[in-house]
Amino acid sequence: MRDLFQQRVSRILAGTIMAALLLVGSAASYTYSAYTTMTGAKTLALNPFLYMEDFSDRAASGADLVIACGILDNLDVYANLAGFYGLDAIPDANPYYSSWIMPRFDFGGNNIAALQLGITRDADGKARFYIGPQYHFYRENDIFALEANAMFYTKNNPTTANPWAGATVGPVWKAIPDILFPYVEINPGYDFGDDSTDGTFDLAVAPGICIAIPHTPHQLSISFPISGMVAGEATAGIAAWCWFGFGGTGE
Repeated sequence: MRDLFQQRVSRILAGTIMAALLLVGSAASYTYSAYTTMTGAKTLALNPFLYMEDFSDRAASGADLVIACGILDNLDVYANLAGFYGLDAIPDANPYYSSWIMPRFDFGGNNIAALQLGITRDADGKARFYIGPQYHFYRENDIFALEANAMFYTKNNPTTANPWAGATVGPVWKAIPDILFPYVEINPGYDFGDDSTDGTFDLAVAPGICIAIPHTPHQLSISFPISGMVAGEATAGIAAWCWFGFGGTGE
């Protein structure tokens, strides 16, 4: 049963990737988790994520099916159609845990305001809602780029059950322009705790590399996040996303 399911999933993913490689459109960011420039007017993009938080624990694996829709040059919408966690349990258990939608508006100079509205499923299977205001920023020259986000989530968010604030800072080196982009992503975060516990600070660092296909928007980013560094329980894993876009005002 499991082998048959895995074969079907592999065929679907292979077909999706092959179809997406024929499309054209806007490019994405470089680092693993930062949101940066706008998607582009009249552009649609497929942006799947796959990750394993801890190499020693197969249960700490997940996937997100994200799409991005550019409405205007300064207005786009991201949506996570379905977030999954604990992929090793398929098909014996349902790994679905979250979905969200996030409109973004660029006030100019890549100063972007965003608001994430999401739903999660708790341990009892009940739906919980959360809100997450964010700020996205991007700056670059011929050699380097900087991607930076700041965000706050109310309780019941996918990151933690408690209110949480964090940031993503990702310096990027344009080692081979238009093709190869090494980066180091730095993710500090503060969990405000619940009614009975104090808040906690933690830090994750994710060195990685982004590979782009020249003259197309197609990109692949792979990183190796190390989380739990401040807590003294550091774990290393792997994370990756692809970006396939089509459309745009240039067509």
